[in-house]
Amino acid sequence: MNNNIYKKVFLLLLSLILILQENTHAQNDEDKGPIAVGSYSPNGFGLYDMAGNVNEWVADWYDEDYYKVSPDKNPKGPKKGKFKVFRGGGWHSGPGCINVFRRNALPSNWVDFNVGFRCVKKIK
Repeated sequence: MNNNIYKKVFLLLLSLILILQENTHAQNDEDKGPIAVGSYSPNGFGLYDMAGNVNEWVADWYDEDYYKVSPDKNPKGPKKGKFKVFRGGGWHSGPGCINVFRRNALPSNWVDFNVGFRCVKKIK
């Protein structure tokens, strides 16, 4: 195997460990509702609350087969579609849905107490 494959396997395992950490937090708070951002320590990438507070809309349109033809680095999703993607799982989601790697899709005008978005600010 070449080094690129080892790197991908390492990153996948690291991601799984971080997901388990996030899932533990989410399951502890499942009946209480959303909590204040930063209530837990950041994950290994320095990111807070990536799963378990609310499902988060992302910019991508949904296409079940998109990842079969997408670029390996930073896939942007198809240019158009019928549904928008959300990720993360919310405080009211089942344990199997609280993770960052699962893509779910809903109509773009969907309104729900367990679906929201993340505000991001670039730090110099």
